[in-house]
Amino acid sequence: MTYTFSSLLSCVGLISYAAASTNESALLTRISNLEKNLQEVKSQLQHPSEKPAEHKTTDFKYRFGGTVKVDAFYDINAKGAAFGLDAAALPLKGIDAAAKNRRHFNAGISASRVFAEASKSFNTIDTQAYVELDFAKDALSENATTTSVVPRIRHAYVKAAGFLLGQTWYTFQDMSAFTNTLDNLYGGSRQTMIRYTFDFNKYLTLAMAAERPNTEYIQNNNTLNDNSDYGKSQVPDFATQLKFKHTNGHIALSGVVRRLQVRVRQSVTGLTSDFTKSRTGWGIGFTGRQNIYKNSGFIWQINGGRGTGRYIDDLNNQAAYLQYGIGIESQFSAIKVMNYIAGAEIWWTPKLSTNMGASLTRISKPKTSLSVAGFNTTQQRYHLNTIYNILPNSQVGLEVMYYHRRAGLQTKRNGEDTRILSSFIYKFDSAAKN
Repeated sequence: MTYTFSSLLSCVGLISYAAASTNESALLTRISNLEKNLQEVKSQLQHPSEKPAEHKTTDFKYRFGGTVKVDAFYDINAKGAAFGLDAAALPLKGIDAAAKNRRHFNAGISASRVFAEASKSFNTIDTQAYVELDFAKDALSENATTTSVVPRIRHAYVKAAGFLLGQTWYTFQDMSAFTNTLDNLYGGSRQTMIRYTFDFNKYLTLAMAAERPNTEYIQNNNTLNDNSDYGKSQVPDFATQLKFKHTNGHIALSGVVRRLQVRVRQSVTGLTSDFTKSRTGWGIGFTGRQNIYKNSGFIWQINGGRGTGRYIDDLNNQAAYLQYGIGIESQFSAIKVMNYIAGAEIWWTPKLSTNMGASLTRISKPKTSLSVAGFNTTQQRYHLNTIYNILPNSQVGLEVMYYHRRAGLQTKRNGEDTRILSSFIYKFDSAAKN
């Protein structure tokens, strides 16, 4: 019996030893394979493949959102457009019936807007596409209903590697140097362009753009026109902006050069010969913002030039003056202009702010003896508002604005309006944090 038990113990010991030896052998084999693989990885890192690397992309990202803006306003002096006041188009006393349409109440939602944004990175190149619409296509018409829902493209562009291709704010305009107003028309315009922005460092940038041209002018028959009639555009407008950003604001120097050209055919007008003329338009701007305490500060703009046209906010289509007709000396001249803007933004609390601003535009007269009633010579704007953030994404505001227009060659006419505007603004964004 003792012999049998000892034999069993010996067998168990032999089996255990064999199993341990087998496990140890397998473990050594696995360690050897891992060391071999590690050597291969080191070799690849030291001697990378000469084949080009594949373009790896990150995940596609997108966001969407918009703004619901409800405006209710009261015009004291004259009836203005539902979407917003345009100083260059105020009805003139003694000429326009709307100048006598006093004490007019209106409301609208056409300044509401929606946007969609998509982005994707390809190695070191970030790309972005952005589209924004509002519903103001018919809102500038005096006869349009304030609840017009006809969409209008505000922005539509693609950005990549410093380039922007599409429609957005003019390069010449400094959008950070306008008064924060509830009025929907004031503060910049947009057009199609190709633009390149170079960052010298985190403080200094240079933007250069070729933008959609348009020869806009006022005629001696008191009509405003653009390329649809006698205007021609053969080369893009060229604009640039040098901006220096610092801790408490920025300053910017902008410039634009453009070619204005018209061709009035003899067969259409009854002239003795075709009238063709071109002028060089240009503009320069010095603008900026300076914060005094936290986000409270002031803004300024000094813009001027000849034939600057739509690049200065109050000029409308008045970049040049075209004069022609039977028995009239034909002429086409670029109009000289100066524009001054000043404003301030005061934050009383993190939720309550007050904004005030003023703008003055002076336009030189062309050399003519004709009387053109609609030729603007001076425009003024004054804004004062208070805005309260009732929620992180919602605001209410009340604004009083006064606009004045002086127009007419030989005979002077005036137009003015005082508007009291209240607005409710609700912003929604899929990327907003809860």
